[in-house]
Amino acid sequence: IERRLSQARKRGWTPGKEINPETAEIATWSNKEIIRYRTHELLNVYAALVDAAPRLEAAAECIVKCVRKGGRVITIGAGGSGVAGMSVMRELPQNHSDIDPRQFMYCIAGGTKIFEALGCEEIEDSWVEGRRDVDALHLSPNDVLICISATGRTPYTRAAAQRARELGAYTIGILCMADAEMEDEVDLPVVIDAG
Repeated sequence: IERRLSQARKRGWTPGKEINPETAEIATWSNKEIIRYRTHELLNVYAALVDAAPRLEAAAECIVKCVRKGGRVITIGAGGSGVAGMSVMRELPQNHSDIDPRQFMYCIAGGTKIFEALGCEEIEDSWVEGRRDVDALHLSPNDVLICISATGRTPYTRAAAQRARELGAYTIGILCMADAEMEDEVDLPVVIDAG
């Protein structure tokens, strides 16, 4: 752990980047204050999406080209990021009858183990598992792998992105923090810097 913290600090990470000072006293807030704060945060998300719109448009164009060539669009991530990708991919064929479900897939660190009582959060720190899961997808140059990592530092997702690029697939990164490692490890980083 100390080695990983030292490496992260060399790249500019500090524990303070994980803490939101605005919510340090949230345990003492009333429900009304919490709801007001969360509602205000939605405005930050909206602003971040507006800023990211050109990159989101570029990602959409890449995805359309991939699908028209018969390629697959696959989301990959760990924890909540993986579940977010899964949610989108599971809904697409149900909401769009002209979509071939075999072209829209998802991969989550730990697979179905994440639904067990204690889950398997440790896999998000595994470079080996990220590479192994991508190898199991049998990616081709027509495929797009959408790598989702809120911090842009998750080892599993970064390893998946690197392996996908080695295999010739196009990689898109969705992350919520600027200047994260994954920005340089995907073909198209989409930073939704919502704080």
